[in-house]
Amino acid sequence: MENGLRKILIFSVLLALSFKTAPADANVLFGEKTNQFTLYGGYALGNTDLENYNFFTMAQYSQPMRLFRLDGRMNLHLGHVNSSSYPWTVAGGSADVVLLSYRNFWAGVGIGAFIRDRYTPRLDSSFTFGERAFVGHNINKRINVELFVQHFSNGDLTQNNLGYNFWGLAVGVNF
Repeated sequence: MENGLRKILIFSVLLALSFKTAPADANVLFGEKTNQFTLYGGYALGNTDLENYNFFTMAQYSQPMRLFRLDGRMNLHLGHVNSSSYPWTVAGGSADVVLLSYRNFWAGVGIGAFIRDRYTPRLDSSFTFGERAFVGHNINKRINVELFVQHFSNGDLTQNNLGYNFWGLAVGVNF
């Protein structure tokens, strides 16, 4: 097994073992609820050298978790990139953690593994990693908004790995 792939697998197993579900009332992302549905919409950030435009949409279902005593969420995703030349769909799972929170505001990061349905000139693998940074605000106990930056790449598992970057807005509902 290639050394880089071995490191990725070991890191993934260690990360999964550190997850712990948390009571919803203790998690800044969920308020008093235990489920969350979020819709993401975004636009390409620096992806235009090979394609004219890339619009990003994604639906996400989440449940609360804790990672080393940090509030977080476990996520399932289904997304689509509407590209001028190479549209593609992505599905996967990820984990987000809140690094800073103050009252109804938070900032955090996330990482996950995804499968894409199409090779493109920027990324010639089906398997990709997704990293995200976000800042959010609870509007009330049920509704929240986030500004995000999302990156997809394959971690140099293949030779072609220019990746995709998106920025945008997400609206979530806790239930």
